[in-house]
Amino acid sequence: MARRKHPFHWDTYSKLYDALQAIAESDDPRMYRDVQRAVDAARAQLAEAWNLQCQLERADGERG
Repeated sequence: MARRKHPFHWDTYSKLYDALQAIAESDDPRMYRDVQRAVDAARAQLAEAWNLQCQLERADGERG
């Protein structure tokens, strides 16, 4: 049986991060500054979540 891909697989993280990056770098004057800050915060939180997932998987592997 084929193993199911992790819901937070690199492909998923990468697509989400790239999309947020494109929004953040769009420099579109229609985007309000508060929205820009929220997108920047979302990008930072996504990266933080990815790092946490990696750390926990490493720790779990060391115990296993």
